[in-house]
Amino acid sequence: MSSGGFGYLGDELQGHVGHLGAVSDQLDAASQQASSGGAPPNAFGLVGSFIPALLQPLVDQAASVIDAGRESTSETSRTIQNAVNAYRAAEDSGSGVLRDIGQVLS
Repeated sequence: MSSGGFGYLGDELQGHVGHLGAVSDQLDAASQQASSGGAPPNAFGLVGSFIPALLQPLVDQAASVIDAGRESTSETSRTIQNAVNAYRAAEDSGSGVLRDIGQVLS
């Protein structure tokens, strides 16, 4: 925990940013695989050759949903990182002022 100031848990928030980044990377990999995937034309044999074409809209929609999740996770990570940076800057600024006042008073 930071000393004084806002009392936020900077290290914990920074760890959360790292976890969100890892989740975003996993979602990105899944989205890329889904976008480039789909069932091969012969996946269901000759009799079921029409099935991959029926499944492709579902695969495309799943890829879009996964990509939206990746973007949301990335944005959340960036927002938390910006908040941590702002907290630290405000705390550093405030503690500098108090140090200066302490030196003047001593």
